[in-house]
Amino acid sequence: MGYCQKCRTKWTGMNRAHCTGCHKTFNSVGAFDKHRQNFQCVDPEKLGMKMDEKGIWSTPMDEKAKTRMGYG
Repeated sequence: MGYCQKCRTKWTGMNRAHCTGCHKTFNSVGAFDKHRQNFQCVDPEKLGMKMDEKGIWSTPMDEKAKTRMGYG
């Protein structure tokens, strides 16, 4: 389990990434990297990411990716 002492957010999952700048938690390092542009945090919602019921931000899969992964 991960834990941020500053914002007291807790998360689970091996691939999660928590930003110590904006204190948002992402479902993957790739999503975290996407929100960091020019050494600044970008609002994940502006990047098309969605937050789940646990407060984890992720980029929704497009139809091509869903088909490739066997979801459609």
